[in-house]
Amino acid sequence: MTDKKIVSKRVVSPTQKAFNVWGLILIAWAFYRSTYGLGMPVAIDELIIKPLLFVVPVLYYIKHFEHKDLIAGLWLYSKSIWKDIQFGLILSIPLIAFFAYIALFQNKNLSWSQLPIIFIVAFAMSISEEILSRGFVARHIWQETHSVVKTIIQASLLYIFLRIPHIMTMPEIFGQKLIWFFLAELLVAVTATGIYLWRRSLITVIIVRTIYSFILMTMLLQ
Repeated sequence: MTDKKIVSKRVVSPTQKAFNVWGLILIAWAFYRSTYGLGMPVAIDELIIKPLLFVVPVLYYIKHFEHKDLIAGLWLYSKSIWKDIQFGLILSIPLIAFFAYIALFQNKNLSWSQLPIIFIVAFAMSISEEILSRGFVARHIWQETHSVVKTIIQASLLYIFLRIPHIMTMPEIFGQKLIWFFLAELLVAVTATGIYLWRRSLITVIIVRTIYSFILMTMLLQ
């Protein structure tokens, strides 16, 4: 009698597959930032590179591997788009008030003519990062764990890892400012993930992230 070898095929969970996709995106993004990113304008990064590296692979994976509708697959749908927009604006009131204070009382040299361009870049940045970090990664973690705490912790940490190649190649951020910047990014990640799970829609999150990114970029570029 001969022994039969039973070869068991390891089952890879959808979340692990999503992490694999995320890991490849992180490697590509880190390579780009370390090789070409320092010499590229911010607009090129946010309007061209990030959509290509962050959004296209996610949309392709959802469409061809998960066989899902792209809108539903990212939780981009909404029962009430206007309500999600209103929630986003209401949640952004502290950020808007902070920017108004800085613009009117602190920074007298603010270039108002550049603000529309900065806003467009911030909006594009928010779409790309939220599709990957919340619509793709956080959604998979939630669907596997059904735990708000685990989803917020894991998705927020992965978001911070994704931001490292960019932050560490920004010459204007160093020393103590670097620590505060990471803490601010972590707070934003936790808040954005919480909003995403609460609203089950990316729309509110993208609005809040756009206003935050707009204020941050305005302060850094001045």
